[in-house]
Amino acid sequence: MTGRTNAFETLGDIGSRVSVMIRAYFRMQDTPDVRESIEEAVWDSMYQIDAKLRSDADLGGNVTDSNVGAATVGYITMSGGVFRTVSVPFEMELMGEVTITP
Repeated sequence: MTGRTNAFETLGDIGSRVSVMIRAYFRMQDTPDVRESIEEAVWDSMYQIDAKLRSDADLGGNVTDSNVGAATVGYITMSGGVFRTVSVPFEMELMGEVTITP
């Protein structure tokens, strides 16, 4: 989770907006043919993440609405290895998450 804010308030409850970053990692290899297949997998994952999240905007009734942000790609070094990354910001609206008791 990257953040949570109180987004809207009524007399009886408070809704919130929750932000998460979805990230996929692909281990880089030295051979050019493997690098090419990794780039294909990166492109495919950007599409698949977007398509899956947009196909169920209320996440099976668990959120009021959601928004998929723009995918970005990059590199990261972890445990001595280099990884290609895909990052997709995802924001969810939860109406009536916190009940206000009088």
